[in-house]
Amino acid sequence: MSTTPPASSRTGPDAAPDYDALARQEVLRRWPHLDPEHENANGHARRSFHARVKTISLAEECNALRRAGVTGAYTVIAERRGMSPLAVRMRIHEARTEHGYPVVPPPRGVLVPPEVFADLVTIAAHVSTGKTFAFEGQDRPYPDALARRTLGALDDAGLRNHLRETEQP
Repeated sequence: MSTTPPASSRTGPDAAPDYDALARQEVLRRWPHLDPEHENANGHARRSFHARVKTISLAEECNALRRAGVTGAYTVIAERRGMSPLAVRMRIHEARTEHGYPVVPPPRGVLVPPEVFADLVTIAAHVSTGKTFAFEGQDRPYPDALARRTLGALDDAGLRNHLRETEQP
């Protein structure tokens, strides 16, 4: 678990924008009839207002992270806000599809850690040659342990999270 405080509670030069405040302004701009301070606001309008604020706030935070080049934005947001990455993903999908809120697409490329890249090349060379691997003039069996270690390192680097994010729900 991260010891970093949620972005909304940080102060000082590294403080993140208050996404909830930005979202409140956006919801009031788009749906002024949902203003909970309005004299005719009922319980449904208040609940709808607060749900939309949360949804737009998550989408705006995701946009900011993606603009900054962060991969795994859903996971970062989930950790900051104490939510599951799936719940974050569903809310951002809702913002995009149901509310028409623009969501920045995830980065196209996947950053592979340099220490893992050489192992990927070794595995790819083996796969392309068949059941044995020609290495320095010798036939060697398939590097199972190397493949497992390399795939684990890719998972640790957030590859699966990145793939989930690129698949728009």
